[in-house]
Amino acid sequence: FPNNHVEFSKIARKFKRKAGIPYAVGAIDGSHIPIKAPKQYPMDYYNRKGFYSIVLQAVIDSSGKFIDIFVGYPGSTHDSRIFHNSPLYHKFSSSSSSVIPTNAYILGDAGYPCQNWLLTPYRDNGRLTAIQTYYNVKHSQTRIGVEQAFGRLKSRFRCLINPLTMSIEIAILIVTVTCILHNICEERQEDILDDNDYFDDQNNFQTLLDNNNINSVTYLTNSIRDNLANYLWNKKIQRD
Repeated sequence: FPNNHVEFSKIARKFKRKAGIPYAVGAIDGSHIPIKAPKQYPMDYYNRKGFYSIVLQAVIDSSGKFIDIFVGYPGSTHDSRIFHNSPLYHKFSSSSSSVIPTNAYILGDAGYPCQNWLLTPYRDNGRLTAIQTYYNVKHSQTRIGVEQAFGRLKSRFRCLINPLTMSIEIAILIVTVTCILHNICEERQEDILDDNDYFDDQNNFQTLLDNNNINSVTYLTNSIRDNLANYLWNKKIQRD
């Protein structure tokens, strides 16, 4: 994870080039890693997709490299619970942190609680304004990189597609190591040998906000998101 403002600024500039969103320093999502049903508490690991898994929560930078991972929660665990128990959440929520720029934020899908440092799409209730719809499009164009990163990870390391048969502890270690190796491959710009890249279509955790997530969206968070949406819309008007 970046440890100074210079690194954050480099990431933010590259993210902005994708779809014009400023100050984004990461994109977060989760992916289910298939495992063999464990002997203890197997149903805890049985996810809504219909298989046993552990969850990999990851944040990528603008180059598609993993800058934060949190892996090991059982597949049935709600993504918001994983998120709230992750070191990332405590790092960004800490007012004492001097490393993370105050205006920086991460982009996440609607399964995450909107925070002043984690911006999600507007919930589509059928009454979105043109500004909100445009924001959602730009948000998606920027955040899609994390889904692509999961796809490239699993294309490189096919062991993550079929159920891992070892202990949970070893499975967590394997996932962690593959993420590290993925970063090395991306840094060296190594091609994925298999032309049929695996696209991770199971990483869309929970695209609907539950009541807790809706209630957690504060006035401040809404204001930040609204300001960003207006900024993007004004830029569009200027170009048009």
